[in-house]
Amino acid sequence: SGGEPELAPGVDFSVAEFSETPPPRAVAAAAGPVAADDDAARGGEAAADYPLLRLLQLAAPAEEVAARVRTLFSRPRGEGLPAISEAVRAGLAAASVAGQRACVDALIALCSSGYDDAVVARSLANDILLSGCNRLPCTPRQLRLLEQSAVLTEHQRAKLHILGTVPRRQWHDKF
Repeated sequence: SGGEPELAPGVDFSVAEFSETPPPRAVAAAAGPVAADDDAARGGEAAADYPLLRLLQLAAPAEEVAARVRTLFSRPRGEGLPAISEAVRAGLAAASVAGQRACVDALIALCSSGYDDAVVARSLANDILLSGCNRLPCTPRQLRLLEQSAVLTEHQRAKLHILGTVPRRQWHDKF
């Protein structure tokens, strides 16, 4: 594993870096426990997109994360949407602060890239808000850009602000 921190105990991620199909144990370990009710609600079909999950875990550049989200979003009949949602849910829960910020940077990149990506940005914002993540450490710059985004709805901006506002004491402890 070349000195990298172990992301999921007992799972070697180095073998299938960014392949479309992860080792089955990798998805289960990265996504964490899933209740039977969750599987039933999703029709048993939703699985996290492994490349997107890895990009978040590795705190990849915003352009790479945004490009992967665009690719999944552009799949016909919305087939990529559940994969984005699951990858964001699992990725934000398991990602480092840098990985969480990479997700926010990708959202900002999508918000800034014009009309064509507006719906992708709103969808990613919804996935972040519905991920179950109770804190999303944002820099003051990230918060400002999210608050000023004309692409996001007022509700999304307000909720992202709440998630991104870390008490000052915790800011110094974690960053």
